[in-house]
Amino acid sequence: MKILVVYYSRTGVTRKVASSIAQTLNADIEELIDTKKRAGPLGFAVAVKDAALKKIVPITPPQKNPGDYDLVIIGTPVWADTMCTAVRAYLTDCGKDIKQAASFCTTHTSGIEQANRQIADIIAGKTIAAAGFRQKHVKRDEHIPVLDAFLEQIREPQGGKDTSAVE
Repeated sequence: MKILVVYYSRTGVTRKVASSIAQTLNADIEELIDTKKRAGPLGFAVAVKDAALKKIVPITPPQKNPGDYDLVIIGTPVWADTMCTAVRAYLTDCGKDIKQAASFCTTHTSGIEQANRQIADIIAGKTIAAAGFRQKHVKRDEHIPVLDAFLEQIREPQGGKDTSAVE
């Protein structure tokens, strides 16, 4: 199975999970680049506002075509109980080309289920797995059991059922 992991990470937490997934599954990986500066507290405040308004922001054009893959795994931080704006932009442009997907979210507080549901609603294909990770657990490497459960869902999908693993 040919797999692509696509993610956006402002602080490195989502990148850490995406990199682990790509390495474990021997998948290609693509980081989404938001052309809007989101560094620091002010950048985060603007990011949350844009996410709450469900804005589509300009991103650097992706290098990999999701239609060339059997499975695309989408990773996003949760901002204002929704996916980040870069992932929303990517899915708006490329979601129709995704045959089968899985998604994961990273968050400080809440919004995992909502963000994963929104991702599944945009993607044309079937979503086979979803997971969520608390930032503090990822930073302390305490997310591995949930990551392993998510990877197992990907390896052994349950017919597209909601098999969310949440930490």
